[in-house]
Amino acid sequence: MENGRLLRTQIDHVLVSRDFQVNSAHFVSLPGSDHRGLVVELELHAESR
Repeated sequence: MENGRLLRTQIDHVLVSRDFQVNSAHFVSLPGSDHRGLVVELELHAESR
């Protein structure tokens, strides 16, 4: 909180190695929480298997 106002800075991150491709990422509502969930679909590159 700054000067009585909530900061609207996004701090959610997903860090992945070069072995993965990020196919999608989106936020979802979490009932009963003041936070949002972050759903990420990852794909492991074939050469990393």
